[in-house]
Amino acid sequence: MQTSIYNQQKPFVYLWRDRLLKRYYLGYHNGSNPAYVCSSKPMIEEYKARPEDFTRRILATGIQEEMAVLERELLLKRKKHLGQRYYNLAISWPIFKWTDAMRQARSILYKRRIVSNETKQKMSEGTRKRIANMTVEQKRKISKASRSRWANLTDEQKKIRSRGLIPITKGTKLSEEIRKKMSIAHKGRIVSNETKQKMSEASFKREAKKREMKL
Repeated sequence: MQTSIYNQQKPFVYLWRDRLLKRYYLGYHNGSNPAYVCSSKPMIEEYKARPEDFTRRILATGIQEEMAVLERELLLKRKKHLGQRYYNLAISWPIFKWTDAMRQARSILYKRRIVSNETKQKMSEGTRKRIANMTVEQKRKISKASRSRWANLTDEQKKIRSRGLIPITKGTKLSEEIRKKMSIAHKGRIVSNETKQKMSEASFKREAKKREMKL
């Protein structure tokens, strides 16, 4: 776990290392929040469960545009490892100033993104390899952390997760501005018939599970 907080309030590029799973996360931050960890939910969960296994290194500091470009360049060099050795799943978004509404819309769209079968297979293979290379002690520690996370969930959260239903925007009211931006982002996207069929089947299954919950 990092022993010092970077508090110079300058944009920086950083690299996290998970010594237990031998994974990394590379990103950049504008420096406004010294306690900032990262934007990867899978890594955040692991970090909260066992922070002593993580160390962070500051790779460079500078103006925000330069740091965003550097982050992208470094991720492009590691592209084949994303989702496997790295917690990162994708290359960063284009550089421009985001409003709060745009950030919220981007977050919702990111959560709803459709991951290709090829990407899913690579992620699955990477997970299997990591598990196969783990020691008994590593597996025990991860199991303990997982039980700890489950114990901290509310009864409602446990009920939702046990049924495989994790609502993305439950209780979220979208403004007209956000809806408009989401509509623009979806325009021009070509969806294959196979993808449409899978989306339809997934929607049918969700509705079926919702009906079961009401019984």
